[in-house]
Amino acid sequence: MDADQIASILEERAIKEIEELPEDRYEEVIDGFLKSPYFLGIYPNEEVMLNDLVAWFALEYVRSSTTILDEVLSSLGIDRREVKVLHGPFSIRDAVKVNDRYYVKLFHRDAGEVMVEVDPELWKDLKGSKSRIALQTTVLVVGNSATTMGNLLKEPLMTDLGFLTSGFLDKAMEMIDRVRLEDLEGVQVSSRMTVRQVLNKLPATWVEEASRLLKVNGRVKKERIEALERLYLNETERVVNSLPAEAREALRFILEKGGMVRYGDLTRKFADDTTYFYHEPRTPVGLLRLYGLVFVGKARKGERSYRVAIIPADLREKLERVLK
Repeated sequence: MDADQIASILEERAIKEIEELPEDRYEEVIDGFLKSPYFLGIYPNEEVMLNDLVAWFALEYVRSSTTILDEVLSSLGIDRREVKVLHGPFSIRDAVKVNDRYYVKLFHRDAGEVMVEVDPELWKDLKGSKSRIALQTTVLVVGNSATTMGNLLKEPLMTDLGFLTSGFLDKAMEMIDRVRLEDLEGVQVSSRMTVRQVLNKLPATWVEEASRLLKVNGRVKKERIEALERLYLNETERVVNSLPAEAREALRFILEKGGMVRYGDLTRKFADDTTYFYHEPRTPVGLLRLYGLVFVGKARKGERSYRVAIIPADLREKLERVLK
């Protein structure tokens, strides 16, 4: 069950319980909400405020000894450790279309990037104003999926009087992360790049996280790279079988293009949530980049350079055999 489905269950339960509260308990709940970070202070009307109240009541309010969120997760057999609740503000990293669905990439100072689906009209609005605003919302992350709960309200990065708002810090941190990622993606690549060459170019934190996820040992980056290289070249099938289905499809797509494809062509079909400092991917391309099974860099064609996604040369034939 994905984040959208769970959010719907949570909201339905919260609304029902709030409606059934006796007056004295309702006043207690309102008092708790007003003191929480979910209360944004100024709302155009009561209905908009109630959206944030419902989100807070479902995710944070403890009735007896537990929250609605904990009860719903328990009933569904979902490990609480697979679920995160992130509260804004969020910097808007980008607005992208993947397979004709509209997503906004939100950047959170503690969790990095999350992708949430929005309606086309809101997507157009946010795409045009992403550099000037932050978003105040709550994001529920369940496994590899994420969705917003409560309101999704725009907040300028600077007031009319020139004062910085709370979203400015997130935008500043996101811009630093973006610059570092662009530096990495500016590396010139060739179709002959090997898996070791790719792994050597990745940040040490990515290599460490890939090693942890794939359960290979190494005290330092060099040892981890050697262990990952052995794993990829000698146990390719085990690595591929550990990947989500969409990640395997992304590999097939690149292999069908000869092992190298324009990055834009890839991300129109498969989502990428890669960040530099906070790389905990939940998308197919993000996971492949973390592992070093796909590298994004620049390739020259004629007088121009293009951003491309490439599978290491010494892995292509092995991957093709496994993915048939």
